[in-house]
Parts: sequence; C-alpha cells; structure tokens
Amino acid sequence: MSNTKSQKLIAKDLITIGIFSGIYFLFSAITNMLGGIHAMIWFLSPSLAALICGIPFMILTAKVKKPFTVLIMGIIVGLLFGITGQFHIIVPISFIITGILAEIIRYITKYSSFKGNAIGYSIFALSMVASPLPLWIDTDNFISRIKKFGMPKSYINTVTRLTSTNMLIVIVIVTFICGLIGAFIASGMFKKHFKKAGVVA
Repeated sequence: MSNTKSQKLIAKDLITIGIFSGIYFLFSAITNMLGGIHAMIWFLSPSLAALICGIPFMILTAKVKKPFTVLIMGIIVGLLFGITGQFHIIVPISFIITGILAEIIRYITKYSSFKGNAIGYSIFALSMVASPLPLWIDTDNFISRIKKFGMPKSYINTVTRLTSTNMLIVIVIVTFICGLIGAFIASGMFKKHFKKAGVVA
C-alpha cells in the first residue's frame, strides 16, 4: 500500500514538473528561434534542442520518479508552444504523443533507470521535429506562414530546396541520437555539479 502511495504525484511533484517544463520550453524555444539565422540551422534546431533540453528532462526524471511525470511535462510544454501561436498545431500534439511513448519506456524500466529515462528522453526530443514537419505535410500553408513572419526570399528558397524525404529522415535520426547524447551530458553534469548543489539526490 505504501509503495502505491509513493507512486502518486503530490503538490510538490507538480510544482517541480511545472518548473522544469518551463525551463524545457525556454531552451527549446531559443534553439528554434536560432533557426531564423539560416535555413540549415532551422532544420537542425530539433537536434540542438535535443542536446540541451536533456538537462531539465533528466533532472526532472531524477527528482520525480513517478508515472505521468513526462506526460504532464509534454502537455505543459505543448500548451506553451500552442499559446505562443508561432507553431503549427502538430507541435503541441507531438509533445503529448512523445510524452505517452516516453512514459511507456519509463514504466517498463521502473522509472529510476538511467537507460530507460535516456531512451524516453530521446523519444520525447523527437517532438521538436514537428516544428519543420509541416513543410512536408502542409507545404503551401507553411511557406505562406513563414512569409508572413518576414523571412527573406533567399531563406524561403533554401528551405524549399532542402526539403526532401531524405532530409526528414536525417532530422529524425540525428535528433534521436542527439537526445541520447543530451542525456549523457546531463548525467555528467549530475556528477560534477547538480549532486554537489543538492539539485538531485
């Protein structure tokens, strides 16, 4: 009975989830904005986000080793992206879907496994692939949308030229790999900084 209770999220857990969800949103939003510098950077922005967002994700899963933690993070981050209005509706949806998949991995690996959380994170990191994804599934509307944001013709031409099935496959694979790398970066920071500072036990 006590083990069952220990798996229930309490107010403190929800506050922690909210804080790290906000940090995750901030990190991923910044990497996405960097995509405005050059079209290639925009295509790589999901991978860049996967590298740095592993820190808030892995800290959260180390602090709250309970069911639904990542799913709630996905819902919060997805809603924050939806509220900004700068992203296609598929972005919030992708955070929920990858959040569910990550929760399944975490359930199988009993929540406290670094390997399970790392794989779960790599799946969750794929949610940001939904940022450029509308270019493949809703091309005309998406091009019209970025024109409204004032992107120069050269940028739009580069985006159009680079759009291919192979590019999408590369983005997905590289983002997943960067997610694993991001998890190990976070693990290294646990040992060097976060444990000493008492951020994680």
